[in-house]
Amino acid sequence: MKLINKLFLLIAVVAFSSCAAMRPVNTSQLRIGMTKDEVQTALRKKPESTIAAKKDPVTNKVIEVVQYREMGNEIGTGIYWLYFVNDRLDRWELANPYGPAI
Repeated sequence: MKLINKLFLLIAVVAFSSCAAMRPVNTSQLRIGMTKDEVQTALRKKPESTIAAKKDPVTNKVIEVVQYREMGNEIGTGIYWLYFVNDRLDRWELANPYGPAI
């Protein structure tokens, strides 16, 4: 009996955790100047990956581009790149197949 309960619990945890990846990317919740943690809270998901990062030698600013994806979408549709400058949201846009503009 305990094995069945543990198995049911495991299935439930996996099912609910995978739902987070399927959530749409609701950019209406984003505001310029948000921290990475605030963005994750607003979007209710973690970024899929880091697309690019660099430190500008002139201004000494760190620029990082992270990707958020809506599940089941192809490249350019439902994939967003969020640009952070010194760990603050600077801008966001739909993904560009030619790479980020940094």
